[in-house]
Amino acid sequence: MGHASAHGKVILAGEHFVVHGTAAIALPIASLEVSVSIERSPGAWRVPAGVEEHLRACLEHLGETPEDLRAEVETSLPVGAGLGGSAALAVALVRALGDGALDDRAVRNKAHELEGIAHGSPSGIDDAVAAFGCPVFMSPVRTIEPLELAELPPLWVAVSNEPSSTRDAVDRVRALMEEDAESFSALRARGGELVALAHAALLAADWSGLGEIMNQNHALLGELGVSTSTLDALVAAAREAGAYGAKLTGAGLGGAVIALAPPGVDLSEAWHEAGATEVIAP
Repeated sequence: MGHASAHGKVILAGEHFVVHGTAAIALPIASLEVSVSIERSPGAWRVPAGVEEHLRACLEHLGETPEDLRAEVETSLPVGAGLGGSAALAVALVRALGDGALDDRAVRNKAHELEGIAHGSPSGIDDAVAAFGCPVFMSPVRTIEPLELAELPPLWVAVSNEPSSTRDAVDRVRALMEEDAESFSALRARGGELVALAHAALLAADWSGLGEIMNQNHALLGELGVSTSTLDALVAAAREAGAYGAKLTGAGLGGAVIALAPPGVDLSEAWHEAGATEVIAP
């Protein structure tokens, strides 16, 4: 039996604009994980609800016959929250089938193909984080640079009661770009500037500065049309509870919010009162 695991992720900066020529930064979340076990003999599958159909499509894409395999999937990743669940599944599946024969870049390349099944035209940042297991910087030309940080930001994650649809959010952004190219270009330029500022704050471990950049990033994503009143309420609740900053993460139109708070600040109560269905502490 082959067995492998991979972590989920959050986008710190660069959502949406990364597929339109800007950089982006993503970080793994160690407590969010997908584990896949594959045995090359027919048998009953044990997979979460809603995963089996996608898993079968991934196996077929990889040239496998699902009926000839027994599969088990365990996950702590909330479904539809924009936290990289499909990428983590893809990476864990590729590794479980590969018996350790593939290096990280080969795993990432195969997982990226599988992400196309889930999202159509993914940027590749989700599967890069899942495959490399570390923070990554994606350049405007989509090259990946693993980030070596002295310290990871202690990020909180709140899952909203609205599932995120990457396809719907991408379609909305594309419509804005086609309807008002000038405004979109200005938003994209600002998005690129915020990625550069976030990168510098990360390297310096300047968490209060990074929090303010996150606040500005959330406002920008609101202008882009991918926030919701629920996400805005979670962001506001985190700030009012003492967080340095907060923003939606991922595609938006639902999904999750991340926040960066000083030591000793607990966001659990504030976020649950604001409607979070799950709160993940650093």
